[in-house]
Amino acid sequence: MAELKRSDSRCQKLSEGKRELISILKENVQKDYGEDVEYLDDAVCGRYLSGYKWSLEAAQSRLLKTLQWRASVKPETWTCHYCCDMPGRHSMRQIGFDKRGRSVLYTSFIQCALTSFSVEESVRHMVFLLENGIRAMEHRYQSVEAPSEATDTTAAATEAEDKSDGGSQSSSLSTDSNHQPEQWVVVLDCTGMTLSACNPRIASAVASIIGDHYPERLGMVVTLNAGYLMRYAWSAIRVVLPATLADKLQFLNSEADYQKAPVSKIFDEELQTWIQEEERLNRLSPLLDTQRQFWKKPPTTTAAAAGEPPVVAHDPRGTPTYVANYLDKYDVSLSPSAGGSTHHPHPNICQEMLGELEQE
Repeated sequence: MAELKRSDSRCQKLSEGKRELISILKENVQKDYGEDVEYLDDAVCGRYLSGYKWSLEAAQSRLLKTLQWRASVKPETWTCHYCCDMPGRHSMRQIGFDKRGRSVLYTSFIQCALTSFSVEESVRHMVFLLENGIRAMEHRYQSVEAPSEATDTTAAATEAEDKSDGGSQSSSLSTDSNHQPEQWVVVLDCTGMTLSACNPRIASAVASIIGDHYPERLGMVVTLNAGYLMRYAWSAIRVVLPATLADKLQFLNSEADYQKAPVSKIFDEELQTWIQEEERLNRLSPLLDTQRQFWKKPPTTTAAAAGEPPVVAHDPRGTPTYVANYLDKYDVSLSPSAGGSTHHPHPNICQEMLGELEQE
């Protein structure tokens, strides 16, 4: 459990009073639930206390419910069988990491096989992504890539950025690059969004899951191409969301927004380039097959003009670094239902690697 010890180290920067609350919470929960709780560590206790405004009673009640929930439904073993039954049903997938090593999830409505979704399937797909996003962050932090990518260049500005990019300051937990990242960043491309997809019940259910069982885990939501429909829907959706979650939303609609918004500070050049190219391709009409079937590995190169070198194709599965370290090295013999510490990509990417999807 080395990763838990490293994650716990960030709590050392808290005040003595808050560290004492963490110790008390951990001790109380262990007494009520049992000593052998693999999920329980100082970082988890710190997030629950922070998420519930350092109320010991509220944090203890919620954490015990989370432990019971995890023991009952075993979210670490979930996959999205809805996507397995209908490839592309949900397009949200992890596509890389930001400068701090936080998992970045991306979705575009135009790539979804359906235009409306049920609450149950939306929650299931989201939990699958959140659990695997955590595994990806843990793996990346411990891997050889961490020292070169999670550099100190972002550490100095972390505190100031947290106040402007949706990173929570209520916890006072260290989020600099010397510690294991614990949050996700979601990029929501509204291209192709329909009215039937704007279901406040889904937003409320997902927010409840995150707030109840993953407090302080959501870092920021970046919304692209938010037209009138999204802004109208947002006025209704915002009402059902806790203010701490609603305030994490950032709207980006132009190149200038990329430069002015906090994403320019936390998204490296590779990630920004991938997002902008994915966004551009998803606006083409008709949608290219390579974008519609985002789970497929694209041709290595695309045709170029006479005398010009081949152009490396855009990979809708994720950034080059993510693809190289988490898709090309993915062990297809490992099933998500087995749990464990392996990061599993989008279910259709797994199926494609196993040759389980019919070729079109």
